[in-house]
Amino acid sequence: MKKAMLVAATAGVLLLGACQKKESAPASPKNVYAPEVVNTFIEACKPQGGEEVCKCLINNIQNELTQEQFAQGEAQMMGGQPSPEFSAAMKKAVGECKNIHPALDSPASLTRFGNVPPAVIAAMSGLLALLLSPLLLYISPESIQLTLGDLYYRRVIIFTLLQAASGAFLSTLLGGLSAIIIWRLQSPYLRRIAEFSGLCFTLPSVTAVMFILNIYGNSGLFSLIITDPGSDGTGIYGLTGMMLVYLSLNIPYALSVIYTHLMQIPGEYILTADALSLTRWAFWRHVILPALLPGAFRSFFIIFCVCFTAFPVVMMIGGGPEYSIMETEIFRLLRYEYDLPAAAVLAVSQTLLLAIPGLLMLSAVFSPAQGIRYRTVFLTAPAFPVKVWMTAGLLPLLLLCLFPLGFGILSFTVADVFSVIRESTLQTALFHTLLTSLPAAVLGVILAVMYLLLLRTRFSAEYGLSAVFLFVSPVVLGTVTVMVSGGIGDTFAGGYIPTLILHILTAFPFTVSLLKSPLFTADQRGRKLCASLNLTGLRRFMYIDLPVIRTPLCRTFSVAFCLSAGDFSAAALFGGDAYTPLTLLIYRLRGSYRQTEADATGFWLLCLFVLAFALPYLLLKTNRRAVARRQP
Repeated sequence: MKKAMLVAATAGVLLLGACQKKESAPASPKNVYAPEVVNTFIEACKPQGGEEVCKCLINNIQNELTQEQFAQGEAQMMGGQPSPEFSAAMKKAVGECKNIHPALDSPASLTRFGNVPPAVIAAMSGLLALLLSPLLLYISPESIQLTLGDLYYRRVIIFTLLQAASGAFLSTLLGGLSAIIIWRLQSPYLRRIAEFSGLCFTLPSVTAVMFILNIYGNSGLFSLIITDPGSDGTGIYGLTGMMLVYLSLNIPYALSVIYTHLMQIPGEYILTADALSLTRWAFWRHVILPALLPGAFRSFFIIFCVCFTAFPVVMMIGGGPEYSIMETEIFRLLRYEYDLPAAAVLAVSQTLLLAIPGLLMLSAVFSPAQGIRYRTVFLTAPAFPVKVWMTAGLLPLLLLCLFPLGFGILSFTVADVFSVIRESTLQTALFHTLLTSLPAAVLGVILAVMYLLLLRTRFSAEYGLSAVFLFVSPVVLGTVTVMVSGGIGDTFAGGYIPTLILHILTAFPFTVSLLKSPLFTADQRGRKLCASLNLTGLRRFMYIDLPVIRTPLCRTFSVAFCLSAGDFSAAALFGGDAYTPLTLLIYRLRGSYRQTEADATGFWLLCLFVLAFALPYLLLKTNRRAVARRQP
């Protein structure tokens, strides 16, 4: 108990910025504590603040308090009501020690280019140049001048940047607000929502558009709020609908990321801040902000890349050429006009524009992070009026995410889903979806595991290299595929192979990021054992790594399958009569004003997603029970 109290006291030093001492030791203190008290304090403080900082702190405390006052203050602080003398002594000690190195005055967790190793930047640039090399063959100075000099294409580029920045900013703002509220209210039900909200990131964009249309569309539940009575019902289409879909998809992701970072704040920090009577601004600056900023930056840059390449959203709810983005123009140039030079110029321009936020996002990856979840402790619960206002702050999450999802599922069940499943069109689309998604998920997971095992000792570097595919969109990869296969034959006739390749590459960074930490844990646990038993290669993976990563492997397979099955970009680019997956079928049914059939098809697509997450865990659970029965 006493040791925990000492760690809590030293947390105040960390909050106010003390890191490592750069000056000589202070003079002898006024009061001399027993050696065991001093040593216990330093040993408990050392893992958090460093030995020199801990000596500075205990010396300053001895100048203000006797040993009896210090012991009494410890007990009072653990009870949540320290005496004014103890709090004043702690504040003065912190004030003396924080001048050693004020780290949090310019938080190291802020995003900087310097965090990314130069070797990783060079490797990423080389991989990016290799991926875009087929496009460079079609680019000439004349094509650059004709494309980028066109006023229409320049307007498209500007609009793409503005709508992506707006969607990312609003999603991060509302998601961060929801994360802070859930973190502060400490409700177990809200905590479950925050933990599982990240799964909404795998939701297909076509179904998210259907959710929004069922609520806010011309025939939706809130149509009178979006459009005036007697209008043509086009108010939901265009920038309004695009923003609603962006918020519906990305607020849960921002909530999940920022909430995870807030849960890394140790409860001792909060207790120490309360004992030191920090003001609200000081508590926000020294406790919340250092944990909030990395999550906010990371979610903003990832959501920016997602909104920048939101091809399915613009195709289904964009509303016309006025709201075209770069990806829709690339698709039009490839699919209908077959203007390869202009498509290559736009594809390279889009990739270069995404490279800057991509590097900023990677800087958060290379920033030091604890990655540990703590139990948050608050001494007092918010007052009832504060709880009311906090609950009202969750309305954007409810109206834009949870309510459309629930109402959309109900609208699917109302549709004649069982009659649609008997149609050959849906059966063929389901077969085409499984034909590409299952092999893509299996091969993607195998490729990620092999890649991580190959670079077992460089987990940060390998993730930086794999993250290149985050800002090389499926449409750009599809453009590269068209350029490469241009002399072989008609690429659009049968889209199985190019779609499979695109699905693997698109899901690759997500599979790597999900398996990185489990493999790192397995490596740390079994390194000495493998060295002593001479376990290498496949034997080491089967006996040491696989038992640790079995459950994350199932989750990674489910995420890769859902990303592949819900992808619309590759389906629209390479799909046709010979290859029509479920996402393309939903788009065609919506375009033919067959809303009931589209809703029913979306219901079966969601059922496929639920099955993809449930089936691996059920098989894993059954296997564990069988192993438990065989054991004596």
